[in-house]
Amino acid sequence: MKKLVSLAMSAIMPLTMVLAPQMEAVAVAENIPVSVQKHFEEMSELRKEAITDYEKYANTKVVYEEEKPVYHMLLIEGRNLVSRTGKEFKSTEEDDMIFSKVPEQFENLFEYLTDHNVDMVVDTLIIDDAITLSSDYPLFEDVTFIMDKYVPYGKYDSVLTLIPEHEDSGCPCTSLGTGAPFSGCGYGWSPISILDHESYHPGVHEDENWHYYTVDLILHEWMHQLEVFRSIPVGDGNIIMPSADIAGLGSNVVLSEDGTKFSNGVYEWDNIWPEDTVLGHSKEYYVGLDIQSISYSRAFLNGALYKLDEKRNVGMFPAFWKFYNGKFMLGEFYGYNDEGFKSMDKESYKISYTDEPEYKNKEYAWRLSYNLGGDNIEVTNAGLPFGVYSSWLSYHINDLFTKISFKCDGDYYIMNTANQQYLTPSEYSADSTIIPLTFSDFKDDDSIKWTITYAGDNFVKISPKSDPSLVFDITNNYDIDNNTVGIWHETGYPTAQTFQLRLNLDDTYSIFPLLSVERSLTAKDGKVVINPDTQSTEQKWMIAKADGQPIPVEPIVTTTEPVTTTKPVPTTTEAAPTTTKSVPTTTKPVPTTTKAVPTTTKAVPTTTKAVPTTTKAVPTTTKPVVTTEAVVPTTTTPTTAVTMKLRGDANLDDKVNVADAVAVLQYVANQSKYPIDEQGKANADIDGSVGITGSDAIVIQKIDAGIA
Repeated sequence: MKKLVSLAMSAIMPLTMVLAPQMEAVAVAENIPVSVQKHFEEMSELRKEAITDYEKYANTKVVYEEEKPVYHMLLIEGRNLVSRTGKEFKSTEEDDMIFSKVPEQFENLFEYLTDHNVDMVVDTLIIDDAITLSSDYPLFEDVTFIMDKYVPYGKYDSVLTLIPEHEDSGCPCTSLGTGAPFSGCGYGWSPISILDHESYHPGVHEDENWHYYTVDLILHEWMHQLEVFRSIPVGDGNIIMPSADIAGLGSNVVLSEDGTKFSNGVYEWDNIWPEDTVLGHSKEYYVGLDIQSISYSRAFLNGALYKLDEKRNVGMFPAFWKFYNGKFMLGEFYGYNDEGFKSMDKESYKISYTDEPEYKNKEYAWRLSYNLGGDNIEVTNAGLPFGVYSSWLSYHINDLFTKISFKCDGDYYIMNTANQQYLTPSEYSADSTIIPLTFSDFKDDDSIKWTITYAGDNFVKISPKSDPSLVFDITNNYDIDNNTVGIWHETGYPTAQTFQLRLNLDDTYSIFPLLSVERSLTAKDGKVVINPDTQSTEQKWMIAKADGQPIPVEPIVTTTEPVTTTKPVPTTTEAAPTTTKSVPTTTKPVPTTTKAVPTTTKAVPTTTKAVPTTTKAVPTTTKPVVTTEAVVPTTTTPTTAVTMKLRGDANLDDKVNVADAVAVLQYVANQSKYPIDEQGKANADIDGSVGITGSDAIVIQKIDAGIA
C-alpha cells in the first residue's frame, strides 16, 4: 500500500542552491543516528577552522600539523565506450600501458606539489563492459551503475573516468564539485592522451614517458573540484578560491627579472625552477608554458597563490584538506515514519510510503551530505537524476533516518546488545548443513573477528577472520521465523549470504539478509536466527573495528525498548497518551522486486598503496531512541476567503518567476521568518491540493519555464 504526499523540492532547477545563502544552519537533529550527528558537528567545526586558516594565512606561509590529511581518488578506465553520436572509444595496448602508470605518477606529482603535506591514495578500476554515453564524454550518470556495484557511497573524495582520446570526445569537463551529494564525491573525466611527444618536446621523451601528459590533464580536471570552497561565506563575500584554469596564461604571463615569480596581472606565483626535478617528472619535461602551469598548480595547492587586487594569498589552506578522506558524505539512508518507508518517484517526484523498503531500488535511498556553504545537512534522493535536489534535513523533521551504507572494509567485532557477548563460530559438526553462530566473552584473537567486505548496492559479505573461505549464511535460503544463521562456503545464493547493516538512531546496527525485508538477525538461546524485526535488544548489534580492545558498553538493563512493529515506529518516553501496534504474527512473502546479486564480476578495484584503516572508537555509551509525537506539517490554509489574482505570484510583485518559488520554499521551511501575505498564499496554492507546500513551488517553476 502506498500513500502519496508532496515534498519541497525542485523539478526544474536546484532551488536549494538558490536558498543556500539565506538558510540558517540546521541544528543537530534527533532523527539521525548519534554518530551522524557527531559527524555533522565535526564538519561544522572544520568549517570554522577553514575560515580561520583563510584569514590566518592571508600573507604568510602555511604551516601543517604533523598528521597528514588523506585524499582518496578512484580512476576508472572505460575501455569500451560509445558516444551519443555513435563514436566508439576502445582502448589500445598503449592506452592500457599509460593507465597502468598513471596512478603512481599522479600520487607522486600531487605529493610533490603539496610539499608532501597531504597524502594522496589512488585506486583503479578497469571496466571492459560496453558503456553507452549520454553525451560525447562520460557524465557521472553514465558510470552510476559501476559505482553502485563496486563502490560504497562516499568512499572516495574524487572519481575520474579516463577514456581513450578521440577527436569527437568534446572538451574535458568536470561535471560535479567535490561535495556534490548526488555522486558522493567529486567527479570528472579526462582523456588518456597518446601525445606525439617528439613533436611537442623534441628530443626529450621516449615512449615510456607518454603518461606524463595524461597525468597533467588529470591534475587540471581534478583541481576544478576544489573550487567548491568558494561557497563558504566570509565577511561581505565568500572565500576566494581560484580557478584551475589560469586566466590569461600564455602571452599575458610574465616572469620577473630575477626569474623567481610569474604574474598574469591577476595572480602572482613562485617559479618552481631552478629546482632540479618535479618528483616523477623529469625537469626537462616542463618547458615554456608547462613551467608556468605546474608552478601555478603548486601555488594553488599550497595556499600560496597571491591575488594582486586583494593583496592576499588564496588557494588550498591546511584546514581545507581536512574536509576530505570521505567526510563530505554522511551516507545513504532509509527514511521512515509511522506511515512506512519513504521513496520518491523519479518521474513525478511524489513521495510514497510502503510497509517495507525495496532493496536495490534507489528511490528508497536518501543521501545525506554536509553542505559547505550553508553549514547544514542536504538530503538528496538517490533515484533522481543529477541536478534535482530534495531539501535540507529540516524539511524532513517527521522522518527518522537509518543509515544503510557501510563503506569501510576491514576486520570487526560484532556484539549483541542483549547479552553483551561477541559473535563467534561454533564447532563444526560433520552432520550439519551449516556452522551455527554462537557467543563468547571478549578475547584478543581471531575467533571473534569478522571481515566485512562490500558486495554492492549497500550490501556486504561477512566472513570469519579465522577462515575467509566461509561467509554468513541463512540456512537453505529460507525466509522463515527462527531460521538458523551460521557460516558456510559461498553457494551462489547472494540472497542468503549478503547483508545490509542498518545503523539505528542509537548507533546500534540491525542486520538484514538480502532475502528478507522484515526479518533481521536475532540472538536466541545462545544462537543466531532471523525473526521479524521489532528493534528489540536481541536484534541490535554493536559493530566496531577489531583493535584488540573490548567494545565499551553500559551495564545490561532488563527492559526493552517499546517498539512493536516490523519497522521502527517513533515513540515517546514522556508520560503522554500514545498508542502502539501489535507485532504482526504472520509473515510476508519476499517482495518480488528483490533481485539476486550477480555472482560474478569482472572489474575489481585495486589499490596502488596501503590505505589507512584507522577509525574512531565506538562511543562508550548508547543513546536510547527518543522521539516526539509527529510534528504537524508546515503547511497552512488561508484563514480568510481570498481569491486568487495572479496564479503563482507568491511575493505579489505582479510577476511569476523563480523568486516566487523561492518565497514558497522559504515559507515552508520557516513560516515565522518568511511569511507570505494572505493574497500571496491564494496566488501560490496552485498544485491542486489545499495548503502551501513544496509542490506549489514546482508548479510555479513550470509556469516560469513555460511548461504549465
